[in-house]
Amino acid sequence: MRNLPSTNARYWATIVSACCIGETLGDFISRGLKLGYGLGSIGLFVLFALVLFVELRAHVKNEMRYWTAVVITSTTGTTLADFTSRSLKLGYAVASALLIVLLAGLFYTAHRTAPKPSAKPPLLPEIDLDAPRVGGKDGILPRVDIEAPTRSTLLADAVYWLLILVVSTFGTTMGDFVSDGLELGPGKASLILGGLLVVVLVVELLAKTPNQIRYWTAIVITSTVGATFGDFLTKDDGLKLGYGPGTAVLLTVFLVILIGGHFLGRRATPAKAVA
Repeated sequence: MRNLPSTNARYWATIVSACCIGETLGDFISRGLKLGYGLGSIGLFVLFALVLFVELRAHVKNEMRYWTAVVITSTTGTTLADFTSRSLKLGYAVASALLIVLLAGLFYTAHRTAPKPSAKPPLLPEIDLDAPRVGGKDGILPRVDIEAPTRSTLLADAVYWLLILVVSTFGTTMGDFVSDGLELGPGKASLILGGLLVVVLVVELLAKTPNQIRYWTAIVITSTVGATFGDFLTKDDGLKLGYGPGTAVLLTVFLVILIGGHFLGRRATPAKAVA
């Protein structure tokens, strides 16, 4: 059964805030800590591999682990994007083209390795933000299952997270291109891309059936908006908050959406009748 639009809206709000955190946190690690794009990318990729290993080895899906992985993946994508386009001096166009080829290869792999038959298209997350924790106890954070147990495989989960990583990298590259390459600045770029994201998410929330192309299109645009808005908060041509304060603000918003959305969902859910 498809989740309620309000539930999906909370999911997408969390994804947007996680992408914004990834941008500011990635810049803080590579620039604020002066590690550079190369060393920052290596350190974060090792952390991403560790989180991915834990996620793939886990027998029970867990919302805290899932959202932590999303933030770390987005952060890693930010530093990788800067490393490929700036340190390697590939530029936004060449870096984006290479990432598109890599995305195509991952989607082809996903199609060839998807479990069959499948009740849903592969690599679409199964989200239930109002479900209680395992064992019947209510949790503070929403429960998120990225794959249904009946159709999940180790390779499918691994490809899913690699797709998130490459999409995050591509989104950051495209965000920098729109903001810097087109000389719009992070403010105007965030407004334009934010408007596009609203349209895409309205279509996604009103859709009655899940769809891979629609979902991943929304993820790409979300990552792009995260890149431009994160820069708008932290950089001199934006609000000038700096990497540390900007990350703290976004992390606060992220936790408010997670925890506040969960409690609002619980209040909106009618009480069950007791026999």
